[in-house]
Amino acid sequence: MDLPNIALNKPTKQSSDFDSSLTSDRAVDGNHNPYNIVRRCAHVAVYNKPSLDWWQVDLQQTFLIQTVSITNRRDSYYDRLTNFSVEVHTSDPTINNNSGLQLCYWHEGKVGDGLTVDLPCAVNTIGRYVRIVKYSPGIRPLMLCEVEVRGTLLHKTYGGMDLPNIALNKPTKQNSNDDWSKSSDWAVDGSHSTNAEVRNVELNNKPWLDWWQVDLRQIFLVLTVSITNRWDCCPDRLTNFTVEVHTFDPTTSNNSGPQLCYWHKDTVGSGLTVDLPCAVNTIGRYVRIVKYSSGDKPLMLCEVEVRGTLLCNTFGDASVVFSRQSTGAREPDYIIASHENIGKLDCANMCLREASCNGFNFRSPSVSAVSCELLIGALDPIKNVSWDVYTICRFQCPSELAHEPPPSGARDFLQQAQVPVLHCPAVNPTEHLWDELGRRVRQRQREPNNVAELALALQQEWQNIP
Repeated sequence: MDLPNIALNKPTKQSSDFDSSLTSDRAVDGNHNPYNIVRRCAHVAVYNKPSLDWWQVDLQQTFLIQTVSITNRRDSYYDRLTNFSVEVHTSDPTINNNSGLQLCYWHEGKVGDGLTVDLPCAVNTIGRYVRIVKYSPGIRPLMLCEVEVRGTLLHKTYGGMDLPNIALNKPTKQNSNDDWSKSSDWAVDGSHSTNAEVRNVELNNKPWLDWWQVDLRQIFLVLTVSITNRWDCCPDRLTNFTVEVHTFDPTTSNNSGPQLCYWHKDTVGSGLTVDLPCAVNTIGRYVRIVKYSSGDKPLMLCEVEVRGTLLCNTFGDASVVFSRQSTGAREPDYIIASHENIGKLDCANMCLREASCNGFNFRSPSVSAVSCELLIGALDPIKNVSWDVYTICRFQCPSELAHEPPPSGARDFLQQAQVPVLHCPAVNPTEHLWDELGRRVRQRQREPNNVAELALALQQEWQNIP
């Protein structure tokens, strides 16, 4: 599957214009003519900014960027396109000093006369703004005849499907209300109105800490959190905040398993929406937005959307499949973490959050006593009547189950949905699953050529595993 050019006719800017005909939009008009004599290239002014020339395009949505292709001029001065970087930013670097800069590619040396170079981005380069920067241009300003960007929409990077807003109309909380009409649930009602006279969440009770949170009701791999700011007044209130994801409700648990999804250091523009990509493997049920030292500028949110993929539920709220390997025994040698006074399902979820964990020791919880020990490696437990040893499997739900919570009888639900229960092997359960998926993908008539095709192939082959 050939990915489309997502930069075509999108809004552009550059550090300066050579003249009124060589504007920044020339580089995304779809014309690959490299002869600048017909005025088809973007050209930064000579001598205008000798320390830095730049050109950028706003993709208008957040993408996983794979390649950036650049066509150089042919008729003369082709050596001006030399020693430049391709950057990807989460927010507009012309208005935000902390725009989430990521280096896609550094091109050292010249691009050939009239040639096009296809530059692969670093793995997991995610953002909305693609910027080409030439440092110390002197009398050789930046010139681009055409720029093409290819990637996959961040919300569609799992199996090519547009993921729904999993926060919509879910239960919410906040640390206080500015007044009775500005309740926390307004931020997940699906309305993107940015006029605070009719809708907003405003917090004023704790000047040192403001927070708002949503309960997703199940455990998800959280990919993005999108936040809309108000426009009519005081947009500078949405600034310097963190997005956290918790396994358990932080209002009732001192050990809620917090993970940092994203730290937004600067102000979100008036009436704008920012798409914030979470760190890799951010897993949890509660999404919380926190603003520290808010003072007289309380946290305000007009809308919050969360996108991610459901982790399969097979035992109540547990997001794992686990099975008892040994009764009345304990593995003493491969403990990587321990937790006091938590239940079996909580222990399984703690194991899920540790990439290397493949099992756990568990005993009945009691105050101030360790009841959960996370394990790694080959399990060879010894007799201990107080403990049991469990092995664990992790996997994501088939897509058709992603929006339907299981009934009280989880195994009955799986049987009704014709989904076979995965029985965990004793050692390294995920390795067997990935081996099977890998074999099936390699045996396909046409192997995947890019990340999007691979994601789709994995999704399809998952459905075919008996």
